[in-house]
Amino acid sequence: MDLLKVNSNNENLLDDFFYFIKNHKPHGHKDWPEIKEEFCSSLTNELYEKKSFLYLVKESKTILNYFYIKFEKSIKRIILLSYNPEDLIKYSKCLLELKNKKNYSIEIGLRDFEISKFIKNSSYFKIYKHYNLMDLKKIDYTPTNPVNSQHNLIFKNIENSEDIKNLVKIQNECFNDHHGYEINTYVSIKNELNLKSTSYKNVHVICNEEKNWMAYAWMFVYKEKATAKLSMCGVRKQFRSLGLAQKIINIAIQKLFDQGLNKIILEVDNENHAAKKIYSKMGFKTYDNINWYTLKPELI
Repeated sequence: MDLLKVNSNNENLLDDFFYFIKNHKPHGHKDWPEIKEEFCSSLTNELYEKKSFLYLVKESKTILNYFYIKFEKSIKRIILLSYNPEDLIKYSKCLLELKNKKNYSIEIGLRDFEISKFIKNSSYFKIYKHYNLMDLKKIDYTPTNPVNSQHNLIFKNIENSEDIKNLVKIQNECFNDHHGYEINTYVSIKNELNLKSTSYKNVHVICNEEKNWMAYAWMFVYKEKATAKLSMCGVRKQFRSLGLAQKIINIAIQKLFDQGLNKIILEVDNENHAAKKIYSKMGFKTYDNINWYTLKPELI
């Protein structure tokens, strides 16, 4: 078996990796783009800018496993992703980007089925956080509408550059104290909005009569699977406890079901009992979990 490092100009290897991901069951924490051009373009840019690194484990022409290494410099975190995480023990010393990163945390998110007895009992893997993956089938959807607000609410989508600036501002404001959140920029948000899986029309916003943004919900659409993901939802602190999150999520869900989608998925902190209760009322059910581990430096 060979361990190959993929460069941004390795188009054939990137194509092969796309089909490897496409043909294997969902695993780890990352939602890969389902459109090949977007998958390869996004990964090419990351590799070129050295924001991420990719290694493939191959035997002859067949990919057996991979190691995706994502650097988040602003928060000094490295995220790993692998189809077979146990291989990290065997190959970790060959992943050069992990060397001399003692001031970085190294983390990996694993779904329930990926957690073997070895990982549970290993001194290298230390669990620290759980997230629930929930899904909502169209036939199970129960709308909720609990808004208790004196404001005249205005509903809108992203339309122009000023809206993008407001989206950057509200997203950073709502999530900058969340573990693992990197501050977003105008360029990074605009690049995501230009993806076919998200697009400007799938960001839903509530404003008050002064046109101040109060809440938003950002959906990603996977047309092949007739599924959408609630990727981000935030409410500004001064407008919380008014039911605005439920309101904007319901609007987004109804529009997507009206477009012919059959299922909505989301990820929620296992300790966020209030949010989980709301999602359950809508008809969401837990179907899997993502368990975050830190890796001890001795592994590297």
